[in-house]
Amino acid sequence: MDQVRRVQATARGFALGAVGTGVCAAGIMLGVEVLAQAGLLHDIGKIGISEFLLNKKGVLDWDEYEETKLHPVIGRDILAPVEQFQHLAEIIYHHHERYDGGGYPEGISGDDIPLLSRIIAVADAFDAMTSTRSYREKLNREKAVLEIQANSGTQFDPKIVDAFLAVVDQLDFDENPSI
Repeated sequence: MDQVRRVQATARGFALGAVGTGVCAAGIMLGVEVLAQAGLLHDIGKIGISEFLLNKKGVLDWDEYEETKLHPVIGRDILAPVEQFQHLAEIIYHHHERYDGGGYPEGISGDDIPLLSRIIAVADAFDAMTSTRSYREKLNREKAVLEIQANSGTQFDPKIVDAFLAVVDQLDFDENPSI
């Protein structure tokens, strides 16, 4: 399964599971399908980033990192003019914001970050850690979960982390993503 499908499945699966456990407000059900769409398209802006940078082995230098940080802006700019995708543009634009304000592209924090962007952030990070990348081997599920927990309240919204932790053991990506 490719990266965008894993992020889509993770975000959708933990949102559905979290509602079922009562950890997340039931109102999130209204956003589950929007969340699935955002998970699928969250990295569409990478189409405007150099393939060399996306596949580079080793650490990016400052200029290279700054270029890759443009992908949420490019993603928003691709989706915003298309009526069927306008509702996804801001979710995708903010999926690399950090709960503590140290993210990008705007450096906003806490509840100023759209809820669905905060969910995509956890799903995307979990997928990034549990997938082999050109610059490192994947982490096992347990180490990735510990990393998500360690960044609760700084990188990630603690409520979203709690919802994720309530259902992460039910997420399965071997064949068909489901909870």
